Formats: sequence, C-alpha cells, structure tokens
Amino acid sequence: MMNKGTSAKKLDILNLFYSLGAVVILLGVIAKLLEWEVQDIFMTVGLTMEAIVFGVSSIKYINKDQSIEKTEFVVDNQFHHEEIAVAPFETEKVNDQLIHSYVLPQTFQQDEVLPFNSKSFPQSDSTHQINVPTEQFAPDLLWQLDKLGIISFPKDIFYQPEWVSLNEQEYQMVSQLFLDLFGKKVVPQKNIPLLKSYEIRLPESGIGELVIEQPVALTNDALKVLLMAFKPYRYKGFFDQFVLYNEGDVNYIRSANTNEIQVYVGEHGALNNYCRLFHANELVVSPALDFLAPFIKMKNEILLDYIIKRFDKHNWKAYELMVQILFDKNDPTKIFFLDKLKSVEYVSDDKDSIKIVQNVIQLLASFTNKNVAKDIFGKLLIIPQIGMRDFRLEERLNFSGLKVSVTEDKYFELNDLFNSVYLNNTEIFNQLLEKLIALKFISNDIVADLFNANQEDTVKEIFNKYTNYINKYQVTPSALQLEFALLSKQILSK
Repeated sequence: MMNKGTSAKKLDILNLFYSLGAVVILLGVIAKLLEWEVQDIFMTVGLTMEAIVFGVSSIKYINKDQSIEKTEFVVDNQFHHEEIAVAPFETEKVNDQLIHSYVLPQTFQQDEVLPFNSKSFPQSDSTHQINVPTEQFAPDLLWQLDKLGIISFPKDIFYQPEWVSLNEQEYQMVSQLFLDLFGKKVVPQKNIPLLKSYEIRLPESGIGELVIEQPVALTNDALKVLLMAFKPYRYKGFFDQFVLYNEGDVNYIRSANTNEIQVYVGEHGALNNYCRLFHANELVVSPALDFLAPFIKMKNEILLDYIIKRFDKHNWKAYELMVQILFDKNDPTKIFFLDKLKSVEYVSDDKDSIKIVQNVIQLLASFTNKNVAKDIFGKLLIIPQIGMRDFRLEERLNFSGLKVSVTEDKYFELNDLFNSVYLNNTEIFNQLLEKLIALKFISNDIVADLFNANQEDTVKEIFNKYTNYINKYQVTPSALQLEFALLSKQILSK
C-alpha cells in the first residue's frame, strides 16, 4: 500500500488539457447560442485541444504481470480532492470521469462512467442505473459562468422565451422590428427551447430600457406583430413608453416624451381636431385602426372627461368643436360639460362672445329634455358686472311695458322697483335675442324658447324677480317698493 503521508503531488498534464478543452468548448456553445463573432474560434480551439489530448492518452503501456491489488490512490484535480480505492490500471479512468462529470447526465450505466463520489467501484457485473442528485456532481460550469457574468446577455440582445409560440414568419418580423426600432438582436427562435431547458434560468429582457431614437414608419401588419410581441408583458406601460401617430397615410412610432399621452379617437374627426388644436403638447392621437383601441386607455369617456376638465371657456373655436363632439351624447354628459363651464359671459361689444352663445344654444337644442336645457341656459348665460354680482339671463324682465298693474287701479313703474343697472342689463339681453334671431343659425322658435320670449312675465314672476333683486344686491327697499311687495303678497295669497 502506498503511504498517504509520503505521497508527492504531481501536475496531471492530460487532466489540465481535458479541462481546458471542455471549458473552451462550452464557451463556444454559449457563443454559438448568442451569435458572438468568436463562436467559431472557441469551438475550433476547444475541439482541437480535445482531439490532441485523446490522441496522446490513447498511447499507453500496461505491464501484464502487474498485480491487480487495489491500492489507495489520491485523486487531486481542480474540482476534487478524494481518496478512492482503485486498481492501478483504473486510475486514469477514474481521473477522466472526474474531469468530465460536470457535463454528464444524472443517470449512469455501471459499465460506462461512475460518479466521482463513489468510494469504490461496484463489484456486480450486472448493468443497472444509478440516480445521483445534482448537488453531488462537480460544480455546474454554466452556473459559475452566470454568477461571474460571463454569460450575461449584452445590451444589444433581447430575450423573451414566450416568443417560441410565434410562427416562423411572425418571429422573423419581430426580429427585424427589434433591430430597426430598438437596435436589438433577438435570440434565434430555434435556440429558445434549448435556453429554456437549462437549469439556470436566463434573465428575460424587459421593455423598460427600450428606446426609439428617431420616428420609424410602420405598416399595419408590422404594428399588429409588434403588439403581439409585447403580449407576454400584457401591454403594461407600452403606450406610456411609446406613441403612435400618422402623417398622411404613413404611421410612425417613437419614444414618448415625459408629458405625452397616447389617445385613441377612431374616426371621430371633431375629437381628432380638438386634440390636435388644443392639446397638441400632451395628447398624441393614434392612427384610426380598430385593433389599437383595446390597448389604449385614453379613449371614449376617459378622454372626454380629460378634455372637458381642461376646456378653455374663452375660446369660441373650442366651443364649436365641443358641440360637434357632444351633439350625439346623452343629456347627462352634456350637463357635465355645461356644469364645468359654470357660466357663459356675454359682452355686447365682443364678437367672440356672441359666437360662444351661438354654440351653447346649438348644444342645448340637442337636449332630449327641453325644460332642463332652458333652465340651464337661464343660469348659465350672464352679463359680467364690475364690482357687483353678475347679471343672469333668468333675472331678465320679460315685460314690454313700463308699468306693472297689480290691481285694476294700482300701477307701479318698473324704474321704481328696479334700478337703472338692472333695467339696462335686461335691455342688453333683449338686444342679444334680436341679434341671434337675425343670424338665423338655428330655428328662431328654439332661440325664443330659451330666452322665454314667447310670453310676458306675470305679476307673480315680476314679484319673484323683484324679491331676488332685493336680496341678491342687498337693496334697502323704498316706500314704493315696500308697498309693491305687500300688495303683491296680498293678491298672490288669495
């Protein structure tokens, strides 16, 4: 028996070249999968080294008289240091299996290669399988390379294992799109199953760092395939990161700016024009393609809510487009818009203000409930006042005479009941009514009905407007005003 304490260590040259050759071959396989330029060099060098080592190791002399006595042999290589009881002529066989154990499967035939952790060879001549746990093998080389970052994907490689389900034509289009749009190469489709089969889970590429430096033209088919490619990501953030738009008949895609929002308006021309005219800095209108609609959040009621809340109430062109947008909507949606306005100002010497009033009347004319429209208009249309509360249309005196007859023998002058400012505002609204009727932009009956011009105010209506006038403008009633109030209450209470 050899003395373990006195045995000298010696470098095993064949072992060294076996290992180096195997490492180079594995690097060549990885380079082949990732399409590195050095793939052929790695494979050629590694296979050449292995061929030379196998050739040299085949030359071996055996002493026929050598005893078959088993001895204690120290196996020492870059992976293991163990004592194994072997026959002298089997020493090199054991050493070989230690070197190559990291590339062998977990199931072995007894008459082939034995696992390195066996303390002795099986004595039975029968052939059977031995299952060995993965952790008993030499360290997994791929795992070590991954830990060291050697097999980490470079920045120009994009890997998504779910794309294996795409057909060949779709995958080719995805590959070309990623190269044209993002400057990224994708892992060849035929290699995806092999990469997925590794025990080491390769990192999937995300879309967060994808950037399109310059706008790129895309066909409709290319857009469909692009959305299909991002389906594994459930489209989360896609239209936050990129925007689609068209110029003429050409569709373009680019990275979104910080404040930009992708919107879908379909074939709605007025909504398209509104977004482009008044929200061009933040809203990017997508091409009117039906297959895009499910993937864009900002559309329909969400988009309408957005533009209503940011409506410019002083721009008559905005009113014109908004009327076209809302004309076919239901009454609650129109009311929501008009409530957001709070008021519509009319200034007699401002040409734009009468255009605004025209558009509001057109929208009110589309209401299903005409009484609701009339009530809204009375509260909405105002004449702005300096230093006092605005004068509303519902305060207007719809009365042609100068005197109000409470009883057969008792009359009150209007200028005794209301001040000159109030009467002047009433006259301004009367003049506005005449201007609107003269424009003939809509049926005169509709305009007259909204102004309640078809019938004069009754004593009750004048009394209600007088009471509102005293309270709203905090007027101290005169003797005549008090007399009118008392007499009107007596008459109306009967």
